[in-house]
Amino acid sequence: MSPQSIGPDVGPPLSLSRYARSQNETTQTLRPDFAAVNTVYARYFPKNPPARIFVCVVAWPGPFAIEIDCVAARDA
Repeated sequence: MSPQSIGPDVGPPLSLSRYARSQNETTQTLRPDFAAVNTVYARYFPKNPPARIFVCVVAWPGPFAIEIDCVAARDA
């Protein structure tokens, strides 16, 4: 979901928490591909990016490699 698809009543994101599997399947290392994630982050937030947290998770219950939690404020 892009920031634009959320709707006009929501202001810019204040923070993003990203959770990712610890194992990078491409390189078989025990850490996520931070460079790839940061490239996508910069594409969506080129100026004044929100605060961010990156959490590596060893065991992941779903079929996806990353989950993002966004906190935003409503425009008054």
